[in-house]
Amino acid sequence: MEITLDGNVLITYKDFKKNVSTVTRQITGMTSSSVMNITLEGSMGRFVVVTISASLKVSSVTDIEGNVYRTVKIGNQWWMAENLKTTKFNDGTTIPEVMENSEWLSVSADHLPAFSWYDNNSENKDIYGGLYNWTAAGNDKLCPTGWHIPDSHEYLELCLSIDPDAAIGYFSEIAGGVLKEKGLAHWISPNTGATDEFGFTALPGGVRDANAAFINLGNEGSFWSDNGLSSCNMSYENSVAKFIEGGNEYGRSVRCIKDY
Repeated sequence: MEITLDGNVLITYKDFKKNVSTVTRQITGMTSSSVMNITLEGSMGRFVVVTISASLKVSSVTDIEGNVYRTVKIGNQWWMAENLKTTKFNDGTTIPEVMENSEWLSVSADHLPAFSWYDNNSENKDIYGGLYNWTAAGNDKLCPTGWHIPDSHEYLELCLSIDPDAAIGYFSEIAGGVLKEKGLAHWISPNTGATDEFGFTALPGGVRDANAAFINLGNEGSFWSDNGLSSCNMSYENSVAKFIEGGNEYGRSVRCIKDY
């Protein structure tokens, strides 16, 4: 007998030595195109039972514009593992792209939706996604159908999946590190504690601040929560996942969570 995955041998008859009747292998790194082959040869009176169990932890979701986002399951929650980059609500309504600082401030003060790419540079779209104002983030049609902006309790549940000491109002001393993308490809040094153990891959998309200035690209990941009334924030200099109230005049990144 032989079991292979993508051409790599997992189990052969040689694994069943004297007094060994069960062989177990944990499989990671499978993709939608992975191929498992099982070859069995037996004789009368001998048999082999092959049991395969799987727990789906990675999938994808597509927005109204056809942008495809990797998604991950953490605990009982499904999260986008990329920043939202749609320019339309899920009913097809266009979200205005606002570049000028004065217009951004005016639109936000009038409670009208808007977004921008960091530094008004569309080359930042694919990596960092859009920065959305609080009115856009508060619209229940911003995320793909079946998904929504996470509230503070859902961010807390995410942190509790990582850190049993997480608490509302602050979240966690360590969850930010576990959620951040590893390395210095996008985060600046030292990117403290970053392990990305669950594949959430939090990115430092920066913000558009109270003066409509673009700041903190590479330093900070700031994600809308609670319908534009608060945010979950992570920094390059520590492992904290922090909850911040207010800042409604800001433009922030968005990670959507799947409806229950």
